[in-house]
Amino acid sequence: MRGPASVLFLLIGCLGHAQGDSSKVRLSGYLEAYYAYDLSRPENGERPYFLFNHKRHNEVGLNLGLLRADYDHDRTRASFALMAGDYPQYNLAAEPELLRAVYEAWAGVRISERRELWVDFGIMPSHLGAESAVGADNMTLTRGLAAENSPYYEAGVRLQYVPNERWMLSALVLNGWQRIRRPEGYTMPAFGTQVVHTPRKGTTINWSTFVGSDTPDSVGHWRFYNDLYASFDGPDAGLLLGVDVGLQQNGEGGLDGWITAIGVARQRFAERWWGVLRAECLLDDAGVITDELSVLGASLGVDCTVNDRTTWRIEGRLLGGPDDPFLDADLAPSP
Repeated sequence: MRGPASVLFLLIGCLGHAQGDSSKVRLSGYLEAYYAYDLSRPENGERPYFLFNHKRHNEVGLNLGLLRADYDHDRTRASFALMAGDYPQYNLAAEPELLRAVYEAWAGVRISERRELWVDFGIMPSHLGAESAVGADNMTLTRGLAAENSPYYEAGVRLQYVPNERWMLSALVLNGWQRIRRPEGYTMPAFGTQVVHTPRKGTTINWSTFVGSDTPDSVGHWRFYNDLYASFDGPDAGLLLGVDVGLQQNGEGGLDGWITAIGVARQRFAERWWGVLRAECLLDDAGVITDELSVLGASLGVDCTVNDRTTWRIEGRLLGGPDDPFLDADLAPSP
């Protein structure tokens, strides 16, 4: 097995300020700066094409900077956030240029006086996956293969029902598979569901689905995606187990599939220090979302919580596959 290995240093800073309760508006900021060194020494300075975060090799960079405003009232809620960094540059490259700086822009109305039943519409974080684009929300420094190759964001309408503190149910009508604006020739909507169960504090079980097309109407290949994960986040340890399975129609009347899986364990070994271990895989032999890529990965990281708003992280990561799709700076197979 061959592939690139990398070492990353990360500084996460979160700054927040909440105004008075009467206004219900909260302003906040987030900064995720990093340095990455890829041992395969890519000639163009960019890490593999299937990664969209911490993209630059041997550079100090900004992966994600956010400025956001959140509004929350009894019957209305909204969020608006602007961003800059590697993540919007590479992950939103297919969107119109003016929309690439928008991280969130959505508003919602509670349509029941007695129940937590909401309708939200706009640009929202994806309902698929255990990880988000915000590194501070994730157990590991870098994003997993499952997160990097499934939607980080979505645009559409969401119906969300929270009957109690243990359950959340959502149904969505979307513009597509990670689409803010549909390209020309795409008119079919996509659909999604999400069921989140929290049996006890710190434990989450999630099942999300997606049904839609990521091909023009003239091709009309439907995609079916299932995302299942369970996570535990305690004061001294954390665990994440997840598996995603996707299917897409092909031109021969059949279905092509791919699968991603991830396991992450996190353990505190001192008051402010954590160790993090990850194993993962991406198997896409049919080339639905990659160039027929099969990848196995592992990483080992150490986190230091400087204070409640700042974290230092370092991580070593190894990715490789039997077909060795990775090249070094001399365009030769990486060691």
